Amino acid sequence: MHQAFPRCTSRASPSSLPCLDQPGTSTGSSTERAERQRGDVNVDQVTGPVAHHGEGPVWSERWGGLRWVDMLAGDVLSLRADGSVDRRHVGSVAAAVRPRVDGGAVIGVERGFALEDPNGTVTRLADV
Repeated sequence: MHQAFPRCTSRASPSSLPCLDQPGTSTGSSTERAERQRGDVNVDQVTGPVAHHGEGPVWSERWGGLRWVDMLAGDVLSLRADGSVDRRHVGSVAAAVRPRVDGGAVIGVERGFALEDPNGTVTRLADV
């Protein structure tokens, strides 16, 4: 199964939906909350199929946009501004990716974690 990631085209944005044009969207006005509750959100597919088992999309200004994992491929994917997707292999499993306060990312890998520094260097931590 492949998963593509949508772009919001309305002001409403459910917290579970990555919105490429509205990073950090808050709870919004009462009208926006009502739109979310009704499901009044327009989305557009911005890539073709790019992941076998896509999981955990997260937006961060720290890394310049949207990232998610292709879990069983062990890859972290990044959506570029031009719509292309970068893929970085980090291990046999990539379970999650989340931003670090000072840049880079924490990546959940099989049996542990890896830390990505702001310069892109990935360091695998001891297994847990």
